[in-house]
Amino acid sequence: MDIIFEPGDRVEIVSGRHKGRDGTFYKNCSSAFTEWCRVKVDKTGREKEDQIQMIEKADLKLISKNMAKKTNVKEASAPTLQFIEIGSVTGSKLNPRKDFNEIELKELADSIMKIGLIQAITVRPITAIAPDPSTIKVLPAGTAYEIVCGERRYRASLIAGLETIPAVVRDLSDAEAMELMITENLQRKDVHPIEEANAFKFMRERMGYSIADAASKVGKPESYVVRRLQLVELIPELQEASKNGLLPIGHAEVLCRINATDQKTWHDNTFKGWHGAGTLRDLKQNISGRYELGLANAKFDTTITIGDIIPCTECPSNSSCNVHLFPDQQDKAICHNSVCFNAKTNMAFNVALEKVMQDPSIFLLDESYEADPLVKKLKADGHTILKQYNDYNNAGVREPALPEIPDLDDYDIEDYDSQEDLDAEYQKDLLEYQDELKEYESELADYEKSIQSLTKGFIIAGYNKGDLKAIKLSSKSTGATNAPQANNALEVIKQKEKLKRGRELDNEKVMKKLVDIIPSLPITTSTTAGIHEIEYNALIVLAYESLGYNQFNDTIKKELGLPAGFYAYNNGGLALFDAIAKASPSIKALIIRRALLNKFTSISSGGINFGVMMNLGKAWCPSELQKIELDQEGIRENREKKIEARIKELEDK
Repeated sequence: MDIIFEPGDRVEIVSGRHKGRDGTFYKNCSSAFTEWCRVKVDKTGREKEDQIQMIEKADLKLISKNMAKKTNVKEASAPTLQFIEIGSVTGSKLNPRKDFNEIELKELADSIMKIGLIQAITVRPITAIAPDPSTIKVLPAGTAYEIVCGERRYRASLIAGLETIPAVVRDLSDAEAMELMITENLQRKDVHPIEEANAFKFMRERMGYSIADAASKVGKPESYVVRRLQLVELIPELQEASKNGLLPIGHAEVLCRINATDQKTWHDNTFKGWHGAGTLRDLKQNISGRYELGLANAKFDTTITIGDIIPCTECPSNSSCNVHLFPDQQDKAICHNSVCFNAKTNMAFNVALEKVMQDPSIFLLDESYEADPLVKKLKADGHTILKQYNDYNNAGVREPALPEIPDLDDYDIEDYDSQEDLDAEYQKDLLEYQDELKEYESELADYEKSIQSLTKGFIIAGYNKGDLKAIKLSSKSTGATNAPQANNALEVIKQKEKLKRGRELDNEKVMKKLVDIIPSLPITTSTTAGIHEIEYNALIVLAYESLGYNQFNDTIKKELGLPAGFYAYNNGGLALFDAIAKASPSIKALIIRRALLNKFTSISSGGINFGVMMNLGKAWCPSELQKIELDQEGIRENREKKIEARIKELEDK
């Protein structure tokens, strides 16, 4: 049976381009689009407010009905207090509380034997129970009960030897019983944060609650629920340590924010190794810079998709995008997923290295303290690698930093008394930026002038891997102690590079003569000649060239049988052509498709890129394209209605 959504219902988007986000059902679309509706999608990242989107109903999953229409559990049935046989009572498998302290149970049992059970348990009638897993006991309706609240009291009463137990009996559905169990457990003073986290997870996954619903139910802020939910991301070893009191909750809340790999490393090397939990300050210092990485210093563009990885500016592991989870870091941009951060850093490094390899005036530098695989590989390929302190020293010149232009989106009206004050502050910062920019341009000119006579190097191994710097050759490489001998050592390196470059020039001269001949050949102007197999493979090479250097490119190299460090731009052109010529048709097709994506994804309103991408969309994802077009059609309808209303208003004046 299809679910009928009503305004105010909380929903989760389970497929489509908004997959994984929550929202509120807004309204049904017109009779022309009965399968589509409007959903107010919760804001995320830098969005200032919820976004109303057109979404297919089949893509929605009901989280909870409109809270204003929901029946209150307290009104669901009239409770009755009575004494019932303890043998007719059983615990509930739905109860999120699984752990009971045996010592505390014994203490409570002793108290019950002395003064009796003061607070009644809450139960609901069932038709059958099986207290002993080895037996099945079927009882008439109304003579068996399942515990809703008070399983700890029930267990202590069994130990105390009670034959009857005071109970509030209520007729409750499974959903109502679960809601009472969860609420009662969360309102206990001694509830453990891990139990609390699992309860909130249960409410989300099994009861259909949104974050806002769960927070409202227990009287806590949404940020509290988000932080507790994150505790379920703790690895099992740390969850167990927290339950046993070895890991304070403050430590657990910090650790659950980093990825599981880093949690395991910290647990094995620090917690289990020798240090224990330590102080919270120790923990934060330990993970800062190691597992929590500042995006302001990233050596890659944080605003773009790299490989198949989303931009950092949209990532929930970025503290500036997830205020509820990172309230202590909301004014910073800190990445809490070192695996992703390092992957992006490596991909950006490979792109930079490929450019550097094409410039023989830039030397490759090794600043590592131990053997590095990339250094070994490049040396084996015939490249000269300079070693820090042995072959060169720092030139002591540093490129000035570009000042950051003020962004109006970063100014929050709530921080100012009026819009005029905000605009004035923004204009003031713009003027300061202009002054800083002039100073930067002057410093940059001085910097560029100063490095003209200096040798440049690119660090391929070491702490500053990926940096371009100015260097001075050291006399230590030859044992010399004076400047002329140091210059001789530099000259030896340059002569080696010249020898290598001379061979490259030989190839260039052969190619130049070939290029001069080919345009005059009849085949280059023929309108009837078919395409040759070599020409088709050359087109695949052209497509491969547009792929750039990213994680997907590494996959293609592997499929082509090329090593991970292969660079076609230096001397690998023939090897690349041969590898592509031998590739299967499916691999060639994949290269073409990825090249099309790289070439035609720049946004346009009707140009070549638009024409190609719309047709590719029809071929690759027709249903998704239809959804996108319908979504935008709804936005256009609203926009044009406002414009038309304004035109009519002006015409009527």
